[in-house]
Amino acid sequence: MIEQLIEKVWHRLFKSESYKAEVVSVDKESNTCMVKDVRTGTERKAKLTTIEEVKNVQFVIYPAVGSLVTCGSLYNNQAQAFVQQIHEVDEIIWRDGSEGGMIKPATFLNELDKTNKAVQAMLDMFNTWAPVSGDGGGALKTLATNNLGDEETGDFSEVQDDKFNL
Repeated sequence: MIEQLIEKVWHRLFKSESYKAEVVSVDKESNTCMVKDVRTGTERKAKLTTIEEVKNVQFVIYPAVGSLVTCGSLYNNQAQAFVQQIHEVDEIIWRDGSEGGMIKPATFLNELDKTNKAVQAMLDMFNTWAPVSGDGGGALKTLATNNLGDEETGDFSEVQDDKFNL
């Protein structure tokens, strides 16, 4: 009897509750978001789950505004709500984000291949070039135009994923 009473009191005081909510806004400075409980329509602030900064390393995932999240609270205290699960990610920050976005391997390799082809064409051109006395470099210019005119160098401006910043 006493054991059941203690269990009821314990669960009433210290229960953990989870609920689905829609993300209304995200505050990246405080690592929080305003969420709206889909059942009750109640809006509240929820803390984003982060790996706190240790030796200049931090990890946080920001949900997309308008997406669903699963929120929870401990000890039945909605003022201390936190995000447990994110259904749509807007951005991921690892460390402080100042290193730029994570490299997209396929895009990077495609652009690197273009640059490698252009460099190889230059090497091939110089291996076949023979200086012509007194032409003022005309033979080299013609050879370069014929061999390098269609070559592209890589455009590395899109190789980073701006949604996953290191």
